[in-house]
Amino acid sequence: PRCLCVPDGVEMYVARHRLYVVKRMPGTGGQHHAQCPSYEPDAQQSGLGELMGEAIVEKAPGSVELRVDFPWVRMMGRGVAPGEPHDPGEVVAPRRRMSLRALTHFLFERAGFNRWLPAMAGKRNQGVLCKHLLEAAAEMTVKGQPLAQRLYVPEPFSEAAKVAAAQRRRDKLGILRPQDGQSPLAVVLGEFKTCEATAFGRRVLVKHMPDAPLLIADKT
Repeated sequence: PRCLCVPDGVEMYVARHRLYVVKRMPGTGGQHHAQCPSYEPDAQQSGLGELMGEAIVEKAPGSVELRVDFPWVRMMGRGVAPGEPHDPGEVVAPRRRMSLRALTHFLFERAGFNRWLPAMAGKRNQGVLCKHLLEAAAEMTVKGQPLAQRLYVPEPFSEAAKVAAAQRRRDKLGILRPQDGQSPLAVVLGEFKTCEATAFGRRVLVKHMPDAPLLIADKT
């Protein structure tokens, strides 16, 4: 398929997100007309350009490998997973890695929430955010693991459906059970509501998941 926003068109590809959709080929955003939904400024004009090719690797259309600077698994008895071994005499140039903030920005951009469309006025509710963020994550891997498996975006809260939603959350986060001395980690992407002091640190409440507070250390 080709996008006909400019003469001769721009090559596109077909991806599957429940339904089949036509998407922009990697690195072609600047070739589209500025008013085309597929247009994207050159990555060198933003912080994204510093990450492309090192922290963000486009393996193929619809497949992106992300290299992050935060742990994806915690070893029992250790604060974070150990790094890769290397010869102490070897000169190693530091590689760029994505922070949690950069990952959040990238997800929102890939989900299309960095754009304003009049048709979306008043419609960017939690359900829309959840759907499109998880679809964007379905194209990404982190340390060989699908990001969508380790990303939790709260469903819109409903008193009538809270029991079923809680069960789906438990099923989703069941992947975090420790195995072989390792505890997998995940990312929760939600809107901060409040923070309460407890005897063992702080309890963070995230909007749309009031029945599942997160516990964090006072230092954090």
